[in-house]
Amino acid sequence: MKDVTFKVSNDQLKGTMFYPRILKNKNPGALIIHGWTSSRNRYIDQSELLNKLGIICLTVDLRGHGESDGNIKTQTRQEFLDDVLAAYDFLARDSRVDVNNITVIGSSFGAYLGSLLTSYRETKNLVLRVPANYPEFKKAYNELVYDWLKDKIND
Repeated sequence: MKDVTFKVSNDQLKGTMFYPRILKNKNPGALIIHGWTSSRNRYIDQSELLNKLGIICLTVDLRGHGESDGNIKTQTRQEFLDDVLAAYDFLARDSRVDVNNITVIGSSFGAYLGSLLTSYRETKNLVLRVPANYPEFKKAYNELVYDWLKDKIND
């Protein structure tokens, strides 16, 4: 377990990397995204279990949550999406992570953000735990399905 910090805009995000005891040259990765008003600390046990399967995990406090900078009351959906994009990129830059084998796991608001993340980054798996239903979610979801179908039809 290693605490990490990285910047998004002018704010610092706090995260924790979890590494398996035995590392290969390339290991599967998992980005774990917490829910609204939660923090990365709720996912320590889950990350440690995934480590036993050889998966490198990153949990991160979104802006205005946990130990990260920002104000939860003033952050926008785009800023939270920028947080998870930055977290994904941070995980993918780890030379021990197989960038073709990254899973995104999100809970509630984190599931919502994780589903949006898939429009911008490749993921091997997407795990959504109690995904939140925000007013713009249906529109964003429909756009994701449309883009996915359009790509499949054009293949």
